[in-house]
Amino acid sequence: MWREGQTLPLVVRDDDSAVLEVLVSQRDAAVAEATRLRNQSHQLLLQGDPSYREHVPALTTEQGIAALETYQAPEASVLAQTRAAMIRMLGQRLRLAVAQAEDLKTQIEARSRAGFSPLIQLLIIAHKSAGGRAAARKEGGQGIGHTRRRSRMQPAIEEADWAITEFGGAAHRCRRRVMIRRS
Repeated sequence: MWREGQTLPLVVRDDDSAVLEVLVSQRDAAVAEATRLRNQSHQLLLQGDPSYREHVPALTTEQGIAALETYQAPEASVLAQTRAAMIRMLGQRLRLAVAQAEDLKTQIEARSRAGFSPLIQLLIIAHKSAGGRAAARKEGGQGIGHTRRRSRMQPAIEEADWAITEFGGAAHRCRRRVMIRRS
């Protein structure tokens, strides 16, 4: 290590991985907030309208969020109207949390592509080979090396998105380990 010290890159306090750490932790918080808001919405919907699942789309979709934002109570009671108002408010908050998570994901992808593309390529290769082996075991086929399986693989952009998201989290964990060891 001492001899290689001259050739190793210098790790500075505020490098690109620190920026990724902030972005990834904020995206994780936005995703957790969206989950909490969906759970609260489900709870209020179930209390006021037990059959809501028949006419309200899944809350993970754009249509589901729009349904929350425009929700009308099935009854005219004060309690039902109050619940409906809270459901509309939760819908607005959910839209904001989802938009923030998506914006942060875009920033993470851009920064990851710019500074870590060789590592992303390695992650894509690892993902492809692991996915190919799993598909071969599941279907009894020959896996990723077989030409028929290769033509049915997901588009490369989806794999790159997966790798970028995975690498963003890995950068966050790696940075934390480096900071702990330096302390």
